[in-house]
Amino acid sequence: MITDLAQAIMTRFNETPAGDALRAVLTGGLWFTQAKPDQAFPYAVFRWDGSNIDEICGGQNQRLETATITVEVFSNNDDGGTEVFDAVEKFMDHFDWCELTYPSDILGDELVTNGDFAVENIGSEWTYNTPWFWQTAGDSYARIDGPAGLGNLVQTLAITSGKLYRVSFDVSTSESAPIPLSGLLGGESFNAANGSNSVDVTCGSTDLDIIFRGGANAGKYIGLNNISVKELDHRYSHIAFKRNSIVNRGKLDNIWMIEIEYEAMFSH
Repeated sequence: MITDLAQAIMTRFNETPAGDALRAVLTGGLWFTQAKPDQAFPYAVFRWDGSNIDEICGGQNQRLETATITVEVFSNNDDGGTEVFDAVEKFMDHFDWCELTYPSDILGDELVTNGDFAVENIGSEWTYNTPWFWQTAGDSYARIDGPAGLGNLVQTLAITSGKLYRVSFDVSTSESAPIPLSGLLGGESFNAANGSNSVDVTCGSTDLDIIFRGGANAGKYIGLNNISVKELDHRYSHIAFKRNSIVNRGKLDNIWMIEIEYEAMFSH
């Protein structure tokens, strides 16, 4: 979240006419400090060098409702700081207020049991019919061999009609695309491809099963592993931030510095 905010500030910064002037006098970059008094690091610090944002210390996953972002501008420019101050003030004229809306998906608990097929008897959690079987060579996984015909691999889950779920799973096969494997969750179908898969499915019925089904035209084996189903709360988070004040301006060890304070407000 903090990284998104810093990136948004930099995006807006790059759009301002004062951006080039300010970049020209920067030698230390822009530094963002995020107050976190209850954490191991009192601040999460980010530095922008004109193109990239790097986290210096602290954590960036803290979910905060309010925050104060301080931008510190440093320069070794030897003109008494005038050029730095002028550039910053022009920048601030274009940046009194900015807003950012971005996706913020929240995943629930894992609903699949033995999705990695670590337990040898896959029938203990899964129901299945030939030609599905448990493969022990290398990492354990479920496998279906063609051309034996249709075969279902099924598990009943605690899912609810009308809710959205994220389904992920890994497929390994030498079958050419489209591969003869498909899935159902709560009666809603989804496709499978070779490699890592992630699909969002809205359950459309009272059917509580996740089903993987091999196609009758399968000519080679298909391996299936790391099956996961989690409820997905698909929402958007909103950030609004405004300039409060110039906290400090002055010279320290021949380096001119300006601190600009921004207040950030988060909502969901």
